Amino acid sequence: MSGISCFRVAILLLAACAALSGCTGTQNQAPVQAPAETAQPVPGLAITAPADGAVLPAGNITVSVAVSNFRLVPAYGQPYVAGEGHLHYFMDLPVPVTDQRVAVTPPGSFVPTTDTSHTFVNVPAGVHNFSVELANNDHSPFPYPIFRTVTVRVTGQVP
Repeated sequence: MSGISCFRVAILLLAACAALSGCTGTQNQAPVQAPAETAQPVPGLAITAPADGAVLPAGNITVSVAVSNFRLVPAYGQPYVAGEGHLHYFMDLPVPVTDQRVAVTPPGSFVPTTDTSHTFVNVPAGVHNFSVELANNDHSPFPYPIFRTVTVRVTGQVP
């Protein structure tokens, strides 16, 4: 078959597919979703301050977040309840993201809270990273960990 003939056959096959099944080439590529009554919205998390790459003075640094599709509740260490939990704030520590296991970090290295902001005090000069993770009531991360990190440069002396 010549190149022109193959092209015509392909066009005819696409037209036949569209006529017989209503396909347009993109409709069949949509992901399968659970019925609306069983589907849980995906939780969202964003660090709203400080901005990634910011230069800040030494001292107190407040990290603020926005949370969506997730209910923050003070049920620390309680049994898992879908769609609710709290936040873990970290400074200069990799977020422990082992699937469905409680975060294990050195004592005092993270702050569990329902507050959408946390102030780290007496942050010295240097490059620091701040991370926030959504955690279930029992402190375990999601099966697909949800966390955000920003890196900032802190200058000057702690007042």
